[in-house]
Amino acid sequence: MTQSAASAVADIRPESLDAVLAQLASGDLAGAMKRIHAALEKQPHQLAWLMCAGSCARLLKNWDQAEEFFLRLTALAPKHFDAWCQLAQVLRLQNKPLQALQVFLRALALQPQRAHVHYSMAGLFKQLGRPEAAQAAFRRALALDDSATAHYNLGNLLARLQRFEEAEQHLGLALVSSPRSDALMAWNLSLLLLRLGRYGEAWALHESRHGPDWPRNHARVTHPPELNDPAWRGESLEGRRILLLQEQGGGDQIQFVRYLPLLLAKGPAHVTLLCPEPLRPLFKQFESDRVSVRTVSTLAELPEHDCWVFIMSLPLYLGTDSLANIPAATPYLHPDPERVRAWRPWLPTAHRRIGLVWKGSAGHRNDHHRSLPHLSALAPLWSVPQTAFVSLQKGQAEDQALAPPAGQPLVHLGTQIKDFADSAAIVSQLDLLIGVDTAAVHLAGALGVPCWVLLPSERTDWRWLLEREDSPWYPSLRLFRQGEQESWAEVIERVTVALADFVQPTRVGELARRS
Repeated sequence: MTQSAASAVADIRPESLDAVLAQLASGDLAGAMKRIHAALEKQPHQLAWLMCAGSCARLLKNWDQAEEFFLRLTALAPKHFDAWCQLAQVLRLQNKPLQALQVFLRALALQPQRAHVHYSMAGLFKQLGRPEAAQAAFRRALALDDSATAHYNLGNLLARLQRFEEAEQHLGLALVSSPRSDALMAWNLSLLLLRLGRYGEAWALHESRHGPDWPRNHARVTHPPELNDPAWRGESLEGRRILLLQEQGGGDQIQFVRYLPLLLAKGPAHVTLLCPEPLRPLFKQFESDRVSVRTVSTLAELPEHDCWVFIMSLPLYLGTDSLANIPAATPYLHPDPERVRAWRPWLPTAHRRIGLVWKGSAGHRNDHHRSLPHLSALAPLWSVPQTAFVSLQKGQAEDQALAPPAGQPLVHLGTQIKDFADSAAIVSQLDLLIGVDTAAVHLAGALGVPCWVLLPSERTDWRWLLEREDSPWYPSLRLFRQGEQESWAEVIERVTVALADFVQPTRVGELARRS
């Protein structure tokens, strides 16, 4: 990063800048800025010093100062292309997308054939919620730079716009034209193919999530273990001990633990299932002379084993190559009878028991779209007679459940839930769970309990596929998809009608005939 700052002024530097550039290259930003200020006192209109000052301030994340230096530079040299680009990037980093766009347009007026400016503008259009404008900018960039990165960026945007055929084309071109094996490109293509239900092609590409070629500057979704024993790749397990590693969220592990019986059919001497502590009491039902369920905090605590595999790699190595051969029999999880008895007195005794989860984890990358804004968004559900509502809400929005809006009485149990075994005991006693895309809906599906899932139009998770209202992974689930231009209020209205039918099917049928 410091080298790029030095190179930004390399083409205009006088000899007196050499010492400053050396300091920038070595990472001595404070020392470099001190020299720059001294030089600018003597030469306040020297373009090279102003460029160096702005670049150094940017590296120091002193955005206001960087903006000031680049504004001075563009005022002195209005045809200085790099100065306009640097100013636009500083505005972008200050979360001023509209101003940054205007400045990039000034840069393009000077040099319209610069692909990287079109790339940057496309990113700003995405940030501003203007995907069509972003697409046009990406296409202009691609016309100027037919590179793997160009195809990759456009492919991801087209996938977001649900133009899947074009998205697959560009993501595929990105992968084959990349000068190196790019794990991130393969992973994004796998997500698209998974969403299309093309599992035979997708799972192998999905393995890139923990491969050695993952870009260092991009957060991993799955961290590869530092183990000496080999990864299992579907070969015979007869007499061997295998470590089944956890990954990603609780919902992922609930979804894929269904493969444990198929793994045992491969003949291993022992399977150690690692899971987070909140899942361990629920997964202990799998324990036997051949299976142990463990939670470990360090690699030193791992039991002895001969090979290992991530839990989300099991569909690949156990033959789920299409929607038709998903092991979908439910229930494959069961509540602890003692916990069921313990929670029974807390549940309503009259009417249909309807569980609610309206927010997921705030740390989820798509939580802004998948979670409802507030419990009050579900208010129409209370118009359905003969219903009693139970909150399983954990984390964010627990305060809403503890003090629900007027006219929305509910029994809030989320705060008392300690782990997934508690949740399973509660969910198993509900008539229906209504929830956004969180681990709770996976749990209901694994228990075989009726569950309605509210899915956002933006970045819908791959496992819910396209358009369909059911899930081949969970027969008891029904999907309520938000349309592209549909508000959550409109989705809840549809859910309310369905709930009335669920509770009083005869009455709703009569009303429909009269209308």
